[in-house]
Amino acid sequence: MAWGGGEKWHYDMASYLTSQGISALFICKKNSALHKKLKISDIPFYLINISNTSFLNPFKLFKLRKIFQNNDIDTIVLNLSQDLKSGGISAKLANVNRIIYRRGSAIPVRNTFLNKLIFKMIVDEILVNSIETKKCILKENSKIFPEQFIKVIYNGIDCQKFIESEHKNLYKRKNNEVVLTNLGRLEQQKNQTFLIEIAAELNRRNINFHMLIGGKGRLQKNLEKKIKKLKLNDKIDLLGFVKNPKNLYESGDIFLLPSFWEGFGYVIAEAGICKKPVIAFDISSNPEIIINGKTGFLVEKNNVQKFCDKIEFLCENKKEIKNIGNNAFNHIQNCFDIFKLKKTVLKYLVERNRKKITAIITTFNVENEISNCLDSIKWVDEIIIVDSFSTDCTEKICKKYGAKIFKRKYKYAAEQKNWILKKIKNPWVIILDSDEILEPESKNEILKILNTRPKFTAYWIKRKNYFLGKKINFSGWQNDKVVRFFNKNFHKYENKMVHAEIEKKTQFGVLSSKIIHHTSTDINIYSKKIRRYAKYASIEHINENKKINWFHLYIKPFHKFIYNFIFRGGFLDGKNGFIICYYKFLESFLKAKFVLKDGKTNK
Repeated sequence: MAWGGGEKWHYDMASYLTSQGISALFICKKNSALHKKLKISDIPFYLINISNTSFLNPFKLFKLRKIFQNNDIDTIVLNLSQDLKSGGISAKLANVNRIIYRRGSAIPVRNTFLNKLIFKMIVDEILVNSIETKKCILKENSKIFPEQFIKVIYNGIDCQKFIESEHKNLYKRKNNEVVLTNLGRLEQQKNQTFLIEIAAELNRRNINFHMLIGGKGRLQKNLEKKIKKLKLNDKIDLLGFVKNPKNLYESGDIFLLPSFWEGFGYVIAEAGICKKPVIAFDISSNPEIIINGKTGFLVEKNNVQKFCDKIEFLCENKKEIKNIGNNAFNHIQNCFDIFKLKKTVLKYLVERNRKKITAIITTFNVENEISNCLDSIKWVDEIIIVDSFSTDCTEKICKKYGAKIFKRKYKYAAEQKNWILKKIKNPWVIILDSDEILEPESKNEILKILNTRPKFTAYWIKRKNYFLGKKINFSGWQNDKVVRFFNKNFHKYENKMVHAEIEKKTQFGVLSSKIIHHTSTDINIYSKKIRRYAKYASIEHINENKKINWFHLYIKPFHKFIYNFIFRGGFLDGKNGFIICYYKFLESFLKAKFVLKDGKTNK
């Protein structure tokens, strides 16, 4: 693997993190340029060869997963798309808290099924080196990843080191000519063929210039042929690989950049530190680094005439070369100094900007159970109580936990919850009933989701149900789950009087931790609750003009009892299972009875 901008960034950042007392670990390819650097550093590393199809190799995925688990990795930053697939999947399997994809190429992300799956389910955040790179991620599919979780931090340049480094001229100026320079791989992206056309046009305009092009690549033979064909051998030097870039910048007066795209134009920053004006296309990330007319010039892509006009202007006004060069020097130091940007990256990686969460509980005379509920969510940022004018000690207990209390007459659960959702500021909420308790594991699981990008806007939570003091494993309650953790900006409760759930507009996630639900410890209270639910359900049935007949009154309730008691294992829960199944029967029967009595019927 060659030494490029991505490798340089990762190595520099790992070195900086280590210097700040933060542990860093590398996984790289054997005998790569990065491997050779790491061997003479103090940064620990593992060697694994990753290809574009390695994510299909379970042995490599297992090996990566084991590395992440053994080293207790909290955050992983992945560079190449092949790393993202294999490393991302392995990190997910190892429960790594934060999976960051760093993208440094201003090339659109392809809108493939695999990419959509990876960016939705694997990647937590994306770190990019320019606004242009950020745009390119979303270019072919604006919904492939939430824009608010794409962070722009420029690569930066070690200004002081570059200034203090030694250099020697690569070209001896002749006859007061203006020397034009370019540096980059001789590849299609870098577009050096355009520079030959520039040289030909400057020659026609009788501009006294000489051009130096540094770099190696597949375009070399074509460039040599074109230079020879246009008889520009005395005007252009192809220097090959330039080990010290500063040698090239300092050998010239103006730097030219005809690239079709740049993730972050290192060469623009380096030329600026050498006080050289840059002329580049007005595309990609170039406008983010060059202030047009002040630190350089931006021109229309592949427009030879306009490009040459800027060169000619500087050749005729050589004082402007110095003025614009000085402006470029100051601009790069102020905005793209590596030490300032490293601190920004450090803060981004270490200091999490966790999203805040509010817990909501609706109450009425629940002094005997509310403390257990509040104990399980005391770690949240805010506790809101919506109380229906309790006459016992409910309010007093809630205040001890620092809860904010709203008093409101109760109509039905969904209406009460939708009312309070409009009044709170934090978008993320967890809603509990007073007889529910979050498992201790819920805290870490929910905070992990909120510490980075939530993959879903709402999450199902399974419930462990207890009835009359005993755990219920069957009776139709074995798969009981509710949506209680969600982003209120995307969801609200259905307008239903009973058994309401939040409206499902998108796919929901599922938490592994559960809610412990003490349904009832008093059979009389539970009986009243079932009758109330049946009444609410009958009102909805009537309002929706649904038909009802003898089947709903006599057959359906018995079917519910048999289905839950026999086929869903109610008999295995013993006496309590029988009671639960009986009340399922009763609720269905009473609903039909109330409708037949109060509403329109179809007998």
